[in-house]
Amino acid sequence: MSTLTLSTHHRLSPIFVAGLAFLLAMLAVTSLAAAHVVQVTTAIDIADVNSPHDFEQALAAAVEDAANEAIGFEPAVVALTGMRIVGDRVLVGILFADEAGKEMLEGLAQGGPDEQPDEDSIVKPTKIEI
Repeated sequence: MSTLTLSTHHRLSPIFVAGLAFLLAMLAVTSLAAAHVVQVTTAIDIADVNSPHDFEQALAAAVEDAANEAIGFEPAVVALTGMRIVGDRVLVGILFADEAGKEMLEGLAQGGPDEQPDEDSIVKPTKIEI
C-alpha cells in the first residue's frame, strides 16, 4: 500500500502571477491618471451664417455638441484654441479640462512653482469681432 505525501512547497501558476501583476498595474495606473485634458476639433458650416449672431450661435452649438459627445467628464475649463477656414467650413479647436487638468495647465503656464511668468507668456482672454 502506498502512502500519500503532501508537499509543503507549492509553485504559483504563471497565469496567476500574470493576473496579479496586471491587477497591481491597473491599480497603480488608475491612481496616476487623475487629470483630464482633451483637445477636440469640430467644424461649423458657414454657408448659412448671415450675421455675427448666427456664427456665435453655431459656435456655441458646436462647443456644446463636442462637450456632450466627445468627452466623458465635466469640464472646468473650455477654451477656444484656434480657428481655420477651409472652404465653406470653419474648423474650430476646443480645449476641455477637468479641475485637475486646469491645475496642471496652470502649472505648465507658470513653468513651475518658483518661476514667475513674464508679461509676454501670460495668456489673456481676447474677444473676437466678426
